[in-house]
Amino acid sequence: MRPFALALTLLLPFQSCDVTGAGQEQVRQRVEAGLHPYFPKARVEIDRDQQKLLAYTCATNLGEAAVRQVPTILDKNPDFDKLKQVHGALKLRMFELGFDHFVLTLDLETNKYDLLPSETVPNYTARFAQACGRELI
Repeated sequence: MRPFALALTLLLPFQSCDVTGAGQEQVRQRVEAGLHPYFPKARVEIDRDQQKLLAYTCATNLGEAAVRQVPTILDKNPDFDKLKQVHGALKLRMFELGFDHFVLTLDLETNKYDLLPSETVPNYTARFAQACGRELI
């Protein structure tokens, strides 16, 4: 997928996601619904113990350069900014956007992004495969 197309796919899902006053489950449902037009098999989960919102795009073969552009796109989106503002009330500390070979993390308390190779995240490959309904090699 070309970087510009990736930018559009990640920017548009949050346009109708008003998270103000919404509970964790409502946020999960809205984020998942927002991702589906662009990542039809996307799955979003909440890990309440670790206070994480995990979005598995189920997208494969995206390069590191394309994934590195995602924070710039997310930071320009006012609805994603709302999630950052209300994360405390929702008891969410971390947002993770997962691809087959990379996991983009956002610490919602410090507003710092990190891009991790998927093999460095414990059990990530298995969780991605389970969420996306496939085996990864």
